[in-house]
Amino acid sequence: MRFPDPVDAAERMWMRLRKWSPRVDHFSRAIDRFWDTQGGLLSAGISYYAFFAAFALLLAAFSGLGFVLDANSKVLETVEEWLTTNLPTIDVSQIVSARGTVGIIALIGFIITGIAWVQALRSSVRAVWRLEPEPGHPILRWLVDLGVLAALGILLAVTLGIGTIVETGLNWTVNASVGDGYGWIATFGEVFVGMAINTVLATALLTVLPRLAMRPARVLFPAIWVAVGLELIKTVGRFYITRVEHNPAYQLVTGTVGLLVFLQLFNQTLMFAAAWTATSRRGKVIDLSARPPTVVADDPE
Repeated sequence: MRFPDPVDAAERMWMRLRKWSPRVDHFSRAIDRFWDTQGGLLSAGISYYAFFAAFALLLAAFSGLGFVLDANSKVLETVEEWLTTNLPTIDVSQIVSARGTVGIIALIGFIITGIAWVQALRSSVRAVWRLEPEPGHPILRWLVDLGVLAALGILLAVTLGIGTIVETGLNWTVNASVGDGYGWIATFGEVFVGMAINTVLATALLTVLPRLAMRPARVLFPAIWVAVGLELIKTVGRFYITRVEHNPAYQLVTGTVGLLVFLQLFNQTLMFAAAWTATSRRGKVIDLSARPPTVVADDPE
C-alpha cells in the first residue's frame, strides 16, 4: 500500500488555498520575494550599521546628560544617588567633565554611521523591489541621505512628542473620569497611540527612504505589520530582560546581544513588509530617484 507524500499533499493544499484567497496568494508571493532577494541577509547588513548608529546615539545621550547635570543641581544629586546604589563604578563627575569631548565625537560618529544606516536600508528596500540599489551621483546621494537622516530624526521627535502629549492627556482623562481602577483603558490607548506612531514611521521607511511614490492603500497594511511586529518584539524583549536582569552571567551580554537581536528581528520584519509592498497589486508606483521619474509598477486595482 502506497501512502501519500505529506509534503506533496501540503503543497497542493497550499496552491488551492492561494487560488481560493487573493490575500493568501499575496502573502505567498511576498514570502517568495523575501527569500528570492535574500531578505534575511539584507536584514543582517542593515542591523550591522544600525548597531553602530545606535551606539553613537547612546554616546550623544551620554553627552546630553552631562550638560543637564551641569545645569541642574537637583538632577545631579538624584543621578549621583542612583549611580551610587546601582553603578558605583561610574563617577558622576566623569559624565559632567566628558560632556564636550564625547558630544563632538558622538555627533561626528552618528552622522557617519547614521548615513551608512540610511544607505544600507535604502539599498536593501530597493533591492527587494529589484531596483538599482544605489541610484544617482554618489556625492548627491550622500547629501540626500544626510537630509533623509535629519528628516527621519525630526519625524521621530515630532511623533514621539505628539504621542507623549496624547498619552498624558489620555491618562489624565481616564483617572479624572473613571478613577484608578480603569487604568487598563489608558494602557490600551497608549498601545494604540504607539502603534499609530510606528505605522507612520514604517510608512516613511518603506516609501520616503527608498524614494518610491505609491498610494497609501499599497503601503498601509505592510506598515501596520511593522508596527505590530515592533510591539511584539518589545513585549518579548521586556519579558526576557525581567527574567535575566538579576543573573550576573546574563548581565554581561544582555545589553549588546539584546540590541543586536532586536535590530535583526525588526529589520527582518521591515524587509518582509518591503516584499509585501513590492508584490502588491494596488495601483501605480513611481521611482522618484530615476531621471526622469519612472513607473516601476502599474498594477490593476
